Amino acid sequence: MRLLCALSCLALALALGTRSRASLRRATACPRAAHVRAYNPLDGESDFDRYQTLRNIVDGTAAGEEVDRLVALLLGFGGHSAYVDDARAHAWQTEFVNGPDLFAEVSDSFAWLESDIPDDDDQAAAMRVLLEALYGEEAVAVAQRTGDPDFARRSTIVSWMVLTTTYWSDIVAAPSRF
Repeated sequence: MRLLCALSCLALALALGTRSRASLRRATACPRAAHVRAYNPLDGESDFDRYQTLRNIVDGTAAGEEVDRLVALLLGFGGHSAYVDDARAHAWQTEFVNGPDLFAEVSDSFAWLESDIPDDDDQAAAMRVLLEALYGEEAVAVAQRTGDPDFARRSTIVSWMVLTTTYWSDIVAAPSRF
């Protein structure tokens, strides 16, 4: 429920078309938004919630607007984020004052997101395994073979979340030994 409230306040602030971080704070100066700044709702999610979020993004269950709001929260729009370094968050907030629009036909924010992903063969192989676990081995193979653009976009977003933010680091960490 807190996440829904926070995402609603963030959507309102972004819809107002604020031009700077200071004006974003002023635009979100409602009791709910103050709560967002004091506590990022992503902090309270369990590992299973995070896994479900990744799965919902890659399989298309999560709407584009929801994914945009989630990425905005990870980048600290509407408050501080502990999930990316401050310099990167500031660069995103300066370049995209209204937040990311990752599902636009021509999306500069998606190009930025792609450029953030490290070009590493080992990480790409690890992401393939994770995507197969989230979406299904055969579904990933078919989507890649047919060049499904929606899968390509969504899998890139999931890759960005896993490889460039600290939010997902617990999920892909080595499994604990019993």
